[in-house]
Amino acid sequence: MDKIWHTEPLGIIYAKNIVITICRKRCDILDKIQPNLMETKEYFILDIMYRIAESYLKSLKSLNAAVFKAKQDLSERIRKRHLLKLLDIENSYTLYLAGLKGNSSVMEKLDKMRSFNKNEECEELLDDARVEINQAIETTVSYAKMLAAIKNTFESVINIDSNTYINRLTMWTIILMVPTIVVGFYGMNMVLPFAQYESAALVIFTGILAMVIAWALYAFHKKG
Repeated sequence: MDKIWHTEPLGIIYAKNIVITICRKRCDILDKIQPNLMETKEYFILDIMYRIAESYLKSLKSLNAAVFKAKQDLSERIRKRHLLKLLDIENSYTLYLAGLKGNSSVMEKLDKMRSFNKNEECEELLDDARVEINQAIETTVSYAKMLAAIKNTFESVINIDSNTYINRLTMWTIILMVPTIVVGFYGMNMVLPFAQYESAALVIFTGILAMVIAWALYAFHKKG
């Protein structure tokens, strides 16, 4: 795995006298195995499957830690990069689940394959690998559900904030339209209320300004 959320396919050719592993990139798991110390080819293959399942569990712990870190960052301030990070992790869970289910199918085939000779040690390792894979699948599903709940929560928060900002902009637009309408009326060549007073425009403008300031103070106090 090049990255914590990236997987690579690993091919294993099981022949009569030899086992060949094929991977597009260097596999750290194979570097940790010493084939010369293996008693049988079957044990070597099962050991690979077991170590792969272990590596999934370790990576899942790292992914879960990254989820909580992103959640903490989003709780302080919602940023686009934090949301994109959660999206990347969600894609990781999808890839992990697909890979784990594929490995589970491989384990079932190895268990039923007649030509795959298994001694007592192989049977124990097969059971251990199967347990690890099932545990990894359950963990992935659980973490994916938890991540989906976190995403839905923050999406709801974003929608609420967006509606609040839109309502505020709408109110300010309506309030700022009032002076424009009043000035437009008094600019017409027709008889209007209080037009005979020289200070009428100043009084009206002052009244509108006082209303705007009063509404702004009320909104600020309500928010606080």
